[in-house]
Amino acid sequence: MEMNNPAHPGVVLKEYLPEGLSVTEAATHLGVTRVALSRILNTRAGISAEMDLLLADALGTTPGF
Repeated sequence: MEMNNPAHPGVVLKEYLPEGLSVTEAATHLGVTRVALSRILNTRAGISAEMDLLLADALGTTPGF
């Protein structure tokens, strides 16, 4: 049986952030702390339901993407 090992959400999120946008700027736009966003981007934390909704709205994706 083949095992599925999906990428951490932070790895995927890095691909969707505009080039040149700092973590601080992105966090301010989302209304979260720089530390919270940095932990996600550096695969140290998962994405909460609230963060999922914020990201979906900011990036024009759907929740759960």
